[in-house]
Amino acid sequence: MVNNGYDGMRITSNNLQDYLSPKPTENSIVLIKRHIIPSHNYLLNEIENEKLGSVITAINILQYFAPTMTPGILHDYIRRHGNKIGYSTKFGIIPLFNSRILNCVATDLHIKHTFRTKYIKNIGFDFKTITDLIDSRNPVLLSLFNDGRNYYQRHSVVIMGYEIYDVGGVQKRLLVVCDSWSKGYSYIDYDRLSSVSSLTY
Repeated sequence: MVNNGYDGMRITSNNLQDYLSPKPTENSIVLIKRHIIPSHNYLLNEIENEKLGSVITAINILQYFAPTMTPGILHDYIRRHGNKIGYSTKFGIIPLFNSRILNCVATDLHIKHTFRTKYIKNIGFDFKTITDLIDSRNPVLLSLFNDGRNYYQRHSVVIMGYEIYDVGGVQKRLLVVCDSWSKGYSYIDYDRLSSVSSLTY
């Protein structure tokens, strides 16, 4: 069983083992596979006093494909196109328009990448979709309604890796994410992630 005492709390490498198995003496924890790629992790208010996670996450994704672009320039272009296409002053980029906005920015700045979006977990995408993208060194923008633990709600993060564990004979699948709230990375339990989610890559 996953430790529900961690609902509403950030999961990091410091408390991951306890999250996976509150009683490690009863359940062995074995890492099956891990793949993490480098990703920018700008935080809220770090760029132009931006307070919306969806915008910061879009900057993090774009800069992976255009490392010479400054985050300030990317921010200006995201806001410019977002205001025309699909942007809320309360929530930021509307997930339905993620790939359209990113592709407009990519075209303007000659970034050689075409973004696509898949909607609804286990219908439009699954865990293998994510692992295939990470294995091909493609970070992923995840827009989620709820992470299933009430920590991330109506938020956007960059998936920059995954880890798969065997916990007492049960497989646990985790997404390694940069969340724009804290430096370093944290974890999302894929199997608890709300189906109301989308991937832009």
